[in-house]
Amino acid sequence: MTRLLPRLLDQVDLPPAELRAARIDGQLFAVDEAFAVLGEPDSVELRAAALAPLVPDRMIVERSSALWVYGARAEAPFRHQLCMDMANRTTPHHSLRFEYRECRLERDDVLQLGALKITSHLRTAIDLLRTREPFAAADALDVLAVLQLGGSGVSECARCIRTQPRYPGVRRALARLASIDRSGLSLSGLNPLGSQLAGLSLH
Repeated sequence: MTRLLPRLLDQVDLPPAELRAARIDGQLFAVDEAFAVLGEPDSVELRAAALAPLVPDRMIVERSSALWVYGARAEAPFRHQLCMDMANRTTPHHSLRFEYRECRLERDDVLQLGALKITSHLRTAIDLLRTREPFAAADALDVLAVLQLGGSGVSECARCIRTQPRYPGVRRALARLASIDRSGLSLSGLNPLGSQLAGLSLH
């Protein structure tokens, strides 16, 4: 059967007012700046395809933006977080929608999802542990969620961090991960959420 509409629509396909009206009518749903037809699975591949045209060349999606693409977060961040490999620097395109940083990346740290480059689940978790300030219970849940989606856990994450002793924030990351491990925090049985988070120290 011939597909009448593309998986994703944007203002190239229809005027913005028509797209917004179709969303209000329940015919479309937003996928960051693009729109998909109701009934289209809201998948990792769909989110990656929506974000890919926005990301400047040689930039890699990371942290909060990676959480959204992987499905650990329901909503796309207003400012997408992107990084560039220090070994492959480029001049960033300045935009209110993007936050950039330079970092060291290993080959296994980056995945290719269609046209989009994104930090792996494990690298995303490690970056959150290293850089989030302040680091609250919600951040701990983000770490656990992206690890679970990537098929790994706290122990594997800790082992990976220990292989990179010269990276900034290693001690902080290991301390936070140990706090998460001691807390028994998990993604299941979170009702009521406060009972698991009470007394949890993640700083």
